Amino acid sequence: WKDINTTIRIMSYILTSTEIRELKELPKIDRIIFLKEYWKSLDPTPKTEQNEVMDEFFERVDYTASNFSEFGQGWQSDRGRVYILYGPPEHIEMTNQNNQGYKFEIWHYLSGKQFIFIDEGMFGNYRLYKEIN
Repeated sequence: WKDINTTIRIMSYILTSTEIRELKELPKIDRIIFLKEYWKSLDPTPKTEQNEVMDEFFERVDYTASNFSEFGQGWQSDRGRVYILYGPPEHIEMTNQNNQGYKFEIWHYLSGKQFIFIDEGMFGNYRLYKEIN
């Protein structure tokens, strides 16, 4: 949590709009307290020092920084957002250029959910094209 504002922006994927508004109005120290309480409420093993849910969330954020930072922060990319929210896909289907010259990635999840990402510029900047289920 080196930068509390960036942390809040990352967590905007999982916070409600009310929580985000409330956080923006709080002084910095109260933002930190709010976030600590938020993660504490999600901790599946509150009697231990480790918070598995928080650790998993920020491990996913770190993964996006290493794997989806082609044009900015990995967590801000479409693939980064999906990865943070849903975790690693069960299977990734990749295509080379289609007849229009685009590359696609299709992420498959065990739940049946699929995300189709398209790289229109052929520079590795995949955008979410379609979500299925």
